[in-house]
Amino acid sequence: MSRFELDARARLSIEFALSAKSADHFDMRGREKEAKTLGMNGADIDIARSG
Repeated sequence: MSRFELDARARLSIEFALSAKSADHFDMRGREKEAKTLGMNGADIDIARSG
């Protein structure tokens, strides 16, 4: 059986999509900071939020 693992950018994109309507702005800022360290730009983050 093979083990499937998501890379960090894919995992973060999924987290953005699942928490897009969340009111937890502190958590969202942490995700944005992590996204920028992974090389995602503002457009990438906006697309991830839209699902």
